[in-house]
Amino acid sequence: MDMFEAVQKRCSVRAYLPDPVPKDALERILEAGRLAPSAMNLQPWHFIVVMDQQKREAISAGRFAHFLSQTPVVIVGCGNRSASPKGCVVDTTIALENMVLVATGEGIGTCWIGSFDEEHVKVLLKIPEDFTVVAMLAVGYPREKPTLMERAIRFFRQRRDMEEIVSAEEFGKPFQPQFKEPGISGTSCGGSSGSNSIRTAPGRYMWPTASRQGSTGRPGSRSATLSRATWRVS
Repeated sequence: MDMFEAVQKRCSVRAYLPDPVPKDALERILEAGRLAPSAMNLQPWHFIVVMDQQKREAISAGRFAHFLSQTPVVIVGCGNRSASPKGCVVDTTIALENMVLVATGEGIGTCWIGSFDEEHVKVLLKIPEDFTVVAMLAVGYPREKPTLMERAIRFFRQRRDMEEIVSAEEFGKPFQPQFKEPGISGTSCGGSSGSNSIRTAPGRYMWPTASRQGSTGRPGSRSATLSRATWRVS
């Protein structure tokens, strides 16, 4: 899977299999965060890998974070305000997104979590005062069937057209994409085996890509969920 394909297939997963994430795959995900760019290369971040069941239940108290108690791994991204007061949040966010894309390439699902009580999380995980909790990442193998919330979000919140979000030279001046062809507008994420068709609509975009060998992941296991189901962003 090349990088652009990973961007296309990434989506937020809120229902996970109990299967553990292999250590080598988890280390590659974390290495992607370690290699992320940061202002002045200060690397003002720290990541806490949470797999303990009781701790996962404790940090799942947020309104939209209840599924964390059933997620095999949660990565808590912390920004060091002392090292980089103005840049730590942005830099930590970049590192977390690196992790998300590498996880997608590994056949592993993720979900950004911003629904949490920061002080509660800091006390639970013994995070120093000069660090702020930027976000948490759910990490694991997706279930075949998406949750009701996932289906609703993807039905009602399709991706906006490029002309709506990009301007040429100045704000509001239309940008004309070169490859405006029927393409992917939105699909299920980890849907059933019979639902891996691509739904297209006029005015969407598809860039020409080379043929690929398919998704990586654990041979002969359910880590191929990402390749079996057509993924799309939420």
